[in-house]
Amino acid sequence: MTDARVLAETARTANGSGRARSDWVVCGVLKTPKGSGWSVAALGGLLLLVLGAGAGCGGSSGKAADGGAGRDGQTGGKTGGNTGGATGGNTGGTTGTGGSGGLSGGGGAAGGAAGNSAAGSGGTGGAAGAAGKGGAGGSSSTGGAGGAAGKGSGGIGSGGAAGFAGTGGSGGVGGGHPYAINDFCQDFSAGACEWLAQCRSMSASTCSSNPRLASLHDACAGSMSAALNAGRIVFDPTTAPACLSSVVNCSLSFPLNPVRPSCQPVVRGNVPNGGACYPSSSPFTDECAKGYCRSSQGACPGVCTAFRAVGESCGGDLRCDTTTAYCDGTTCRALVKAGMPCASPAVCAAGLSCVTPTAGGAATCVALSAADGLCQGHQYCRSPLACLASVCVEKVGLGQSCSLTSQCPAGAQCGNGVCFVPASVGSVCDPSLSGACEQSDCVPVSADGGSAGESRCAAPAALNAPCNPDRRYACATGAQCLLADLTAPGGAYKCTASGGVGTPCREATTAGDPLFNYARCSTGLSCVSDGTCRAAGAAGGPCDTRNSDATCQAGLFCDPSGKCRAPVGLDQPCNNQVLTERTCTSGLFCACAGACTCRPLLPDASACTTSAACTSGYCTGSLCAKAPTACTGPS
Repeated sequence: MTDARVLAETARTANGSGRARSDWVVCGVLKTPKGSGWSVAALGGLLLLVLGAGAGCGGSSGKAADGGAGRDGQTGGKTGGNTGGATGGNTGGTTGTGGSGGLSGGGGAAGGAAGNSAAGSGGTGGAAGAAGKGGAGGSSSTGGAGGAAGKGSGGIGSGGAAGFAGTGGSGGVGGGHPYAINDFCQDFSAGACEWLAQCRSMSASTCSSNPRLASLHDACAGSMSAALNAGRIVFDPTTAPACLSSVVNCSLSFPLNPVRPSCQPVVRGNVPNGGACYPSSSPFTDECAKGYCRSSQGACPGVCTAFRAVGESCGGDLRCDTTTAYCDGTTCRALVKAGMPCASPAVCAAGLSCVTPTAGGAATCVALSAADGLCQGHQYCRSPLACLASVCVEKVGLGQSCSLTSQCPAGAQCGNGVCFVPASVGSVCDPSLSGACEQSDCVPVSADGGSAGESRCAAPAALNAPCNPDRRYACATGAQCLLADLTAPGGAYKCTASGGVGTPCREATTAGDPLFNYARCSTGLSCVSDGTCRAAGAAGGPCDTRNSDATCQAGLFCDPSGKCRAPVGLDQPCNNQVLTERTCTSGLFCACAGACTCRPLLPDASACTTSAACTSGYCTGSLCAKAPTACTGPS
């Protein structure tokens, strides 16, 4: 994620989309649209947050010059024009004039940062834009004024920071909306999805169904906003850029497991030790300002408690401060410094990882190298970098050492620690390489009737042709390698297409018990008790006792005789293999002591072996108990 996108998202454009823009160029340490006519801040150490769509950068010490005109934005027609801030003189020079606002523009632009002897003036605000931000004070001078108010309703820009012995500039007031906690959640989720795609090669559909992201969305819409409104947590949008820029880092675990150090200041706890806390209200914090939320035996709310010090006991609900210590199982120990022996990355101090030398020996805590940094092996580089000639690089060449396919050239993959290009059908291949062939199997030539010696990539067999079930690509697309004769276990195999309703699917086995092979049935059909492919059955229809949920219609279950039926009453035969549908009527569960029959649900404190037996639906420690709920706090 680029600095431009992170800062743009933090500022939040006037149209509220929250998406990064592609037309940003450097303005001081920020980035602003090309061709906007805005001035460039000359003080490299001055950070100006742009708080409106198309907002101008504040001027800084340097040669006096007029600010350029603002540019038009794009929400509801023409929005978001703001001015360029004026620049003050370096040594008491004249003050430049602020540029004019754009059509239907945003809020006031940042005021100019003061020079050593003169203050820069704020730009003129346009209509209906986002809030402007005051300029930073200069040395021994007054900070520049914030932009003028826009006509729209919305957030209030923050005042400029005070300079050395100077006074901070005043904040501009403008239209648009301030960057809120829901905006941060949306941007963080987008970054987490990008992490899943880049670092775990997961698809967008996998990302959308990720339970950890789903819990984040739920918290943002409910418990986290409630905790913020109640003052139990604090949201600091100015720290969001550093967090968002760190999310997509493949050398680190999932961004919420644990929360990145750079993200901890964005949403932080505000409850003092001794106060009530709700640890599940936010995935970013447990609501405690200094300690942690201790919840003995699942009590809700918990109590904010000081971390255990180094040398004190830990374990259970007693925790060490992970910024300085780790728990060895019984005692808090100081984090291990660079060069010292380690057992896992969790024991190393911040910024270090536990690495085992390539030549073997004891693992030690080391700082992983970035691109162009020195290394002694792949494990010394930040993922997904590779170590080539003792230097960490993004890509290596064909035939060179690798640890990840992403380190290899396009079209190549990493196998047996070397980058190679998969061979095509008919080409010579190396059977020791995983994925040696492209969409085909690498097999000895003799296996296909040729002479012994080399191996080649074998084409998948055609429909109805003999096949080898041990091969990954045994059959062409649309067919599967199955027994040619369902009644002859251990016999020949052939490439077979999936069948429709009524297709035989029950196979004999050498063990004696039949195999109900779903692979013989088309999508949406199941192999049921009569040995044929069927759609989910109605009451009395055939089903598969081992897959009741798929082979019977909703509200029915597959009874021990292989027939779909409605839930049964007390002491009636039932099926305890059913996952989602009830096999027994309300108030009963399927108890199996030899035969399975429906019995009354058990009250709390009763002995249990499954949660399905308990009235509460929760069995823990072999006893029925009240089901735990997420401790999220009042809504």
